[in-house]
Amino acid sequence: ALMITSHQNRVARRKARFEDFRSDAREIELQLHAVAEKTRKDVRFMSNLPPIQAIIHAKAGEEGAESLEVWRDRLETIYEGLLRANPEYLGVTYLTVDEGNPREIVRVERNATEQGFISRVPDSRLTTLEPGAIMEEVKKMQPGDARLVLGQRIANEDAIVSRRSLIGVVPVFDDASGDLYGLVAIESNVTVQIERILDGFGMLLGSIYVTDMQGRVWVEATPDYGVEIESDDVNVTTLLPETKEFYVEGSTMRHLSDDEEFVAMRVFLDPTDSSCILGLAMQLSDEP
Repeated sequence: ALMITSHQNRVARRKARFEDFRSDAREIELQLHAVAEKTRKDVRFMSNLPPIQAIIHAKAGEEGAESLEVWRDRLETIYEGLLRANPEYLGVTYLTVDEGNPREIVRVERNATEQGFISRVPDSRLTTLEPGAIMEEVKKMQPGDARLVLGQRIANEDAIVSRRSLIGVVPVFDDASGDLYGLVAIESNVTVQIERILDGFGMLLGSIYVTDMQGRVWVEATPDYGVEIESDDVNVTTLLPETKEFYVEGSTMRHLSDDEEFVAMRVFLDPTDSSCILGLAMQLSDEP
């Protein structure tokens, strides 16, 4: 009888630990949603600043309008302030799409190695981009719409980004004509934000893996080694074979769990785009 009671107690304790672990998964999901919502909010705000429309008027050569250089300087000053206040943001760009290929008008970026160094990209280094799928999507967007894109550069959806990023994009329309003029984009270092979220959990009940939907681990947190940004091509299905059916190509599973040891879930960052998803896979550790 004592052995049965002891076993029942162990089972009950593990079930309680797993429910706490599952609650951690829900908390991580909520915090990732908050990251996405902040990016959407900020990029909308950065697209509605007075210099945005003033630059359109200045480029059109409207009589009485201040010069393009004056308004570019004002917008760059604001964008510098945004990057200083948000160390996870890598850059802010204002582009025009009214002349065929997208052309940068203003770009302010954080230095890749000296994170505290923020620079205004001079006119001579502003680039004309090749149109890509994101640009085509922008043309379909309405005023006030905001899109989020994971791990992609603005111009080319097939580019492999060395720093995994979350990009918020908002179209800009000419207030006078109502026509699409361009877009504003904010690029953020999403792995740093995930790292910060996982760091907040303190003592871990098990291993946590935040992945893309091919199962590649972006950030992991384990009881033995803490939180690490994964730079190698580590796949979570190797670490957690139970998740293979969750990550298999074409899977539409939103959630998978054995209700005892592991849980896997999709985290939808953009409600308007079913491809903007992170994977979350977690495995409960044995009792210490």
